[in-house]
Parts: sequence; structure tokens; C-alpha cells
Amino acid sequence: MKKFWIIFIAGIIIFAVTYFITNNMNKIDDNNQKSIVDEKEIVEVEENKIEENKIETNVVTVNSSNILVSPNCEIIMQKQYLKCNHTIEEKIKVPNEVINMNAEELKLYYNEWKLEKFTPTNIVLSRTYSSSCDEHYLLKEDDGFLTVYKEKDNGDLEEYEETEIYIDFLTEEDKIKLKQGIQAVGKEKLNSLLEDFE
Repeated sequence: MKKFWIIFIAGIIIFAVTYFITNNMNKIDDNNQKSIVDEKEIVEVEENKIEENKIETNVVTVNSSNILVSPNCEIIMQKQYLKCNHTIEEKIKVPNEVINMNAEELKLYYNEWKLEKFTPTNIVLSRTYSSSCDEHYLLKEDDGFLTVYKEKDNGDLEEYEETEIYIDFLTEEDKIKLKQGIQAVGKEKLNSLLEDFE
């Protein structure tokens, strides 16, 4: 009978210990899963905050008074001429007195120009003129040499450059064109034509 009670009590103890261990393991698993879920929620909340901050950062408007002209800035001056309908672009280095100006200060400095683009390294200014541009050239033969004339606003011709290009060495087709006169608009076009004749 004693063996029975010893086995019975040992069985109850084993059952109680097993129940206690199993129950605690389930609680630990539940706590771990809850902890994992809580950590995931925290991470998701943090990621959402980061995304919200990114969105807010992207939406922030930049005050143009904070953007300043850099010393290595390039300024493009666009001159639009209504009479001949040409636009001449001139690239200039930034003047020292313009460095570190903001957009408003730059507008005051170039008060006759319209500010088209403003970044620290690139500025575009435009201005409209009612006259013709002063880059209308006419290439003609004069005393056996190619001579460049500049067309004035009123249509008159003014000698611009007498070249050393001798007409006799050119093709018959070029000679005929030069007798009539070859028009060139812009210094780039003029220089290109002169190179072709050399």
C-alpha cells in the first residue's frame, strides 16, 4: 500500500511540475509573441514617422532669400530683338559684386532684366529690345578680297572687317555668291563662313 501512495504522490508531483512548466512555457511564448508584435508595431510607428518626416521635408518650400549666388556661377544674358526676331545669348562670368546675392538683390542689381532662372550656379536673365540685333553681317567681294560688312538697324552697311581671303582662289560658285552678298546672323555663323572660305 505504501508503494501505491508513493507512486500516487510521485505522479501528482510529476503532473504538477509538468503542468507548471508547460503553463509557464506558454506564458513565455505568449509574452515573446506579444513582445515581437509590440516591437513590430514600434518599428512600424518609427518607420511611419520617418516617412512622414521625409514627406514633410520634401514639401518644405525653399525661401529664395536663402539661395545665394555662388562664385562659380554662370550668367546667361538672353537678348530678344523684336525687329529681326532673333535671340542672342551671351554667357558671362559672375561679377564679384553679385556673389552672395539672393534673388531679390539680383533683381534690383539687374533691374532692366527679367530673372528667368535662379540657382546658385546658373542664372538666366532676359531682356527685350524693339530694334534689330547688331549681329547681322554681309560677306561681299571688295577689290578682290572678301570683306565683311555689318548691317545697321536702318539697313545701311558699315565695313566691319577686311579679310586677307583672296577671291581668285575660291570656286566659281562662291565668287557668284559673294558678288550678290552672303548674309550671316551671329558671330558664330560669321566665323564658320569665314573658316569655310579660308
